[in-house]
Amino acid sequence: MKTDLNGLKVKDVMTKNVFTVSLNHTWQDAARKMSAKNIHHLVVVDEEHHPISVMSVSDFLKIALSNNQSLLHKKLEDVKPHDRLISINSDAPASDAVNEMNIHLVESVVVLDEMGRLEGIVTSKDLMNAIFFDEKFDD
Repeated sequence: MKTDLNGLKVKDVMTKNVFTVSLNHTWQDAARKMSAKNIHHLVVVDEEHHPISVMSVSDFLKIALSNNQSLLHKKLEDVKPHDRLISINSDAPASDAVNEMNIHLVESVVVLDEMGRLEGIVTSKDLMNAIFFDEKFDD
């Protein structure tokens, strides 16, 4: 068991195979994709594959609590998930990802390349696996 992230970079802990949706998808499309892939985060991207925001299970819980199921049939462009996008570079220390999550109270940060395109995602689960296990587990 490792006990810290010393020496690890974001690229060492990030998930490279990121599932995405576009603004043309409905909230229901996104929910189905998350359920089918057994994932907790989806990155919303524009036509050029630049990330716009991150959807999480929490976004769907808010819909459930609002008792407004009609939102599920609306396109993401009409009812956007939160617009706040927390991002990081793959060469940054993994501990910086932890700091960003703590500062912004989120469970994931998007990894961008030099051109601002999606390169990966770091989730709290990725970081937990990096700290407690010697290998990466996929969802």
